Amino acid sequence: PLVTIASTGNVGIGTTSPSVKTEIVGADATVYASTGAARAPNGTILRVANSDTTAGNLAAIDLNVAGTGVAGGQHAYIGAVQGASYTPNIVFGQSTGAAAWTERMRIDTSGNVGIGTTGPASIVSINTTANTLPILESSSATGLVGWYFQKSAVLKGFLRVNADDTMSLNNQAIKKLDFGTDGTTRMTIDSSGNVGIGTTNPSSNTLQVTGSAGKTVGGTSWQDLSDA
Repeated sequence: PLVTIASTGNVGIGTTSPSVKTEIVGADATVYASTGAARAPNGTILRVANSDTTAGNLAAIDLNVAGTGVAGGQHAYIGAVQGASYTPNIVFGQSTGAAAWTERMRIDTSGNVGIGTTGPASIVSINTTANTLPILESSSATGLVGWYFQKSAVLKGFLRVNADDTMSLNNQAIKKLDFGTDGTTRMTIDSSGNVGIGTTNPSSNTLQVTGSAGKTVGGTSWQDLSDA
C-alpha cells in the first residue's frame, strides 16, 4: 500500500510499519548536489506548497510543543516567503506571547543571513536592541578560538586566542597591517615588522613616528634615538 494507518494511529507513506506519528520512506538513489538545473533537488522530499502568487505569501512548517492548534503551546516555524523572480526568502521564527510571534532569522533572496533583522545588508547581519556580543568558545582549555580570513581558499590572516591564552592578530600575506580611527590609518606594521605611527611607510626604521611624540618626564619632545 502507498499509505498505511497502523493500529497505533501512526501514518506511514512508503512504509507499512510507521514508528512515529507520520513516517515517510523513499528509495531515491539520486545523489544530492548543491546546485542544479531544476528548481528543487530530487530525493525523498516533503513538499509544502502555497500555489497563490500574492507577493510575500508563505509556505511553512509550524512546530508546536506543550499545546495544540494555533492558540495553544509554543510555536517555532520555518518557511519560504515569496521573493523576486525564482528565489524566496527563508524565514525562521517563534511564538513570543499568547498572541504574538517574531521572526528570528532570515536568509534573503541574495543569500544574505539576517539575525534580528529582515533586511540583512551583508553576508551576515546581526541586529538587536540589547548588547551585540557574539561569543566564540572552545570546550577545550587548550583550544584555539578566533576568526580565520581566506581568499580563494588561501589563508590571509587571523585573529585568535591561542592554546596558551595569548592573543594573536596576524596578516599571513606579505603585506602591512593597519590600525585606524575615523577611516584614517593611525599606525602601520609593515611586512618587515617595522612600526609607523603617523605614517604608513616606516621605511627601514624599527619605529618611526611622524608628528609629535611627547614624554611626561624631562621635557615634551623626543629626539632621534638608537639602541646601537
